[in-house]
Amino acid sequence: MSTSGRVPLVRPSAVGARLAALVAALLAASVVALAPSAAQAASSSDADSRSDVVVQGGAAPGRVDAGRSNGDVTSVRVVHGRRAVSLELRFATLQATGSWHRHWFRMVTDEGVRRELAVTAGPGAWQGRAQLTGVDRSPEGCVLRSTIGYGAGATVRVVVPRACLSSPAWVRVAAGTVTASGTRVWADDARTRGQLWDAPVFGPRVHRG
Repeated sequence: MSTSGRVPLVRPSAVGARLAALVAALLAASVVALAPSAAQAASSSDADSRSDVVVQGGAAPGRVDAGRSNGDVTSVRVVHGRRAVSLELRFATLQATGSWHRHWFRMVTDEGVRRELAVTAGPGAWQGRAQLTGVDRSPEGCVLRSTIGYGAGATVRVVVPRACLSSPAWVRVAAGTVTASGTRVWADDARTRGQLWDAPVFGPRVHRG
């Protein structure tokens, strides 16, 4: 008998095996798509309220100066890479005016290492100078890279080598900005939304990517 025109016989068991393999592949792909990438796990971004700059010195300390946008922090971002921790403050606006600016970051690690980083800027030096200190306020011998942008949506960025923090598994960061004009001083903590506490408010643990 001629076999031309016949349809090959496919056994039900073979069809089931193929369907099972297809379903398994689709499930595996969905897990990969939903899993956070290393870059996502190594960063944290938190928004801060606008118009929440607090008067720290001069008249009426503790009052929110809702009309002040200069030095008004809108977000803080931490990226923990293999070799460095990158820190960023973003502002509603930052103007190169006044007596001085101080952008600060406090860091604590899984090993209990504590560091304070300050970028200070002022007339004739608005590009800023970054310094890292220990809990005893003594400077750490670290090479830091910092940049300050001015205008609307300005940013302050600092890159800290992980070796300066004892190469931690994770780091938590508090941050904020203080600006001054004569005897008048304003402050904005990046995480407290119009409040100034005695102790800084730290963000979540940011693990190394």
